[in-house]
Amino acid sequence: TPTPPMTASSLSPSSVFARTPSDFSLQVSGDRFTPAVRIVIDGRDLPTRFINAQQLFTTIPASMITNPGVRQVMARSNDGQLYSNTIMLNVSPPPLPNLNYVGLIGKRSFNDTAILQDKNSKDLFNVSGWPLSGRQHL
Repeated sequence: TPTPPMTASSLSPSSVFARTPSDFSLQVSGDRFTPAVRIVIDGRDLPTRFINAQQLFTTIPASMITNPGVRQVMARSNDGQLYSNTIMLNVSPPPLPNLNYVGLIGKRSFNDTAILQDKNSKDLFNVSGWPLSGRQHL
C-alpha cells in the first residue's frame, strides 16, 4: 500500500456521546489537504469546509452517532484517488442519570403524584396535582 499523500493527525472532538440530540461540528487536523478533499466517516462522504492545508471541518448528523462504537474518519479526494490515513472517532454510550426511581402514582381522585429520587432515595422532584398523568376526567 502506498503512503497516503495526505495525513490526518487528530479530531476535535475526538470523542462524543451517542444519541446526542443535535448535529455537531468535527475538525480534522492534518497536512496536505486541498480544497478538493472531503471528510469521509465510515465510508460516507460528508460536505466539507476546507480551511487550509492543515484543517478541514464538517457537520456530523446526529443520526450517525445513535449507537456507541468507533467511527472511521479519513480525508479523501473527490475522485477517490487521494486519501489520508484513518483515525478513529470514539462514540461513547450516553451517561446514565444518577437516579434511583422515577414514578407516577395515579390516584382515584385524579390528585396524581410524580416522584423522582436520586440513588440515595432523596427526593429531587415530588409534585402532586390534577391530573399529572394526562388522564381525562369524564
